Amino acid sequence: SSDFSDFIREMIVKSNIQNEEIVNNLQKKETLRNQITALRNDLTKIQLADEIDRDQEKDVMSKIEKYLLELNDINELFEANYKELNFLLNNTNYSLEKIQEAIDVNENIFLYTFYNEDLIILFVDQKNTDFRIIKNIKNDILLKIKNLRLLLEEPRSNISRFNVGYDLYKILIEPFESSIQFDDKITVISDDIISSIPFASLLDNEINGNNFSEQDFLIKKYGFSYLPSIESFYLLKNLKNTEYAKKFIGVGNPNFDNTFTQLPNTESEVKFISENFENNDTVLLLGNQANETLINTTNMDSEFMMFATHALKANEVENINEPAIVLSQNLGNSNDGYLTTSEILNQKFNSNLLILSACNTASPDLSGDYYSGLTRSFFYSGSKNMLTTKWAVETNSAELITTEFFKNNAKNFFEKLKMSQIQLLQDNNYSHPFYWSPYTIVGVN
Repeated sequence: SSDFSDFIREMIVKSNIQNEEIVNNLQKKETLRNQITALRNDLTKIQLADEIDRDQEKDVMSKIEKYLLELNDINELFEANYKELNFLLNNTNYSLEKIQEAIDVNENIFLYTFYNEDLIILFVDQKNTDFRIIKNIKNDILLKIKNLRLLLEEPRSNISRFNVGYDLYKILIEPFESSIQFDDKITVISDDIISSIPFASLLDNEINGNNFSEQDFLIKKYGFSYLPSIESFYLLKNLKNTEYAKKFIGVGNPNFDNTFTQLPNTESEVKFISENFENNDTVLLLGNQANETLINTTNMDSEFMMFATHALKANEVENINEPAIVLSQNLGNSNDGYLTTSEILNQKFNSNLLILSACNTASPDLSGDYYSGLTRSFFYSGSKNMLTTKWAVETNSAELITTEFFKNNAKNFFEKLKMSQIQLLQDNNYSHPFYWSPYTIVGVN
């Protein structure tokens, strides 16, 4: 989470300071960090092989050392030449008063962290703070989360087994429920496995009956957003307002050339959302146009931006060793059809809300951090808030979620998502949490 806070700080610097040396060096810092992470993963594979290639091991270790020295040089440059930015570029502990000033009315922060086998929960709203230390519960929570995830990711899982969602609610939310009100916003802060579950799918009562739509899911009571650290909450709250070149840029239904399953619904999804804006305020990249070359040459600066396509975890496809967005394949040019985290980091994707209507877009990368991979890369590239998914989503329900998101009149992103999710929950075809609960807002709006 500290790394992620660094990225949020640096995003603030880039959005407020025009000094080209600063911006270029921040970009170089992130590229170096990404390369170091990839090389460390390569080194682990080499060292775990049945027969270690010592020459290859030495070469990778040498590259890691070189990049670490370059990274240190940049940090020393900032320390020497830009001392006034230290409060943004180095770890800073904000006072509780500053955090509470940034909290809106009817907004609550729940911060979760493990210390050894204990769970520490910190609750903060505009006026109050509280905390709990629950002893020797880590293994129990990890098991419950694993069981809930298995149920959530299987659309045919039996309703009777979802009481584990009630068990987790009693640990994670119930101790503070007297301090929160119906329709409040809950910001969940954690960069651990707790971030792998959508709190909207927890229950505040035991399962009663056979219909999912009749159960007491927390989505009926609260709205949710997610962040990795209390610092990132404060820093994002203080980002300045931005004027964008466009209102909506939508990328959908790439031509996968039989490499992946086509997603024809994503084209109608993007077109439907674009109808909320004037034609001259939108850019649509659909079918063959949903390709790397056009994305690289398009000014990706828009209040709303959307990628409606497949997303990959690291190493899910041969030779793609980092998370990636899948674009049109085999177009006969130099691009490979994958927009990887490294490529995202080296381009601007400025938006107030970036929608990743794809599979596993909130998944961790090889580091295991839950706010890494695609989420971290798009944040660093200029996206202030993101609508992401926690597992592989079904295309028809995805279209309903995102189109309803833009149709409803809610003011805030978390409210828009809540209304869209409740609509699916009340539809018997999509009432199972598999369909409506993987969607999460990462950000503060």
